[in-house]
Amino acid sequence: MGKELRLFYPGEYTKLNYPNPFLRTGELGACRMDKSEKECYMRVDVPGIAEEEIRVWSESGFIYFYGKDTKLPHYNYDGRAFGGSISFNPQSYDSDGLKAEVKNGVLWLSMPRIKEE
Repeated sequence: MGKELRLFYPGEYTKLNYPNPFLRTGELGACRMDKSEKECYMRVDVPGIAEEEIRVWSESGFIYFYGKDTKLPHYNYDGRAFGGSISFNPQSYDSDGLKAEVKNGVLWLSMPRIKEE
């Protein structure tokens, strides 16, 4: 990934990329970053978080995200919160074009590359 993109992990378990013991196929990690000629894109697992419950913003070369699901007292469940930051090179990527959507418990982020002149 080089110096263009860097993901900051908030906790020790995510540093280990601790796998879900119930996952049968697919990527083991809770997040993935990749890039193409036109954009960079990121996938972050945020199970239980609806799109309207997550906030995504960009400032000073960072993308930030935070979301919290609702408490379910009947199940003695206080909810979970997810949040983190991703640094990017503002000379390489256009933060004004940042797009975010949540599909099936996954936060998908994409940001276009700045065309070299």
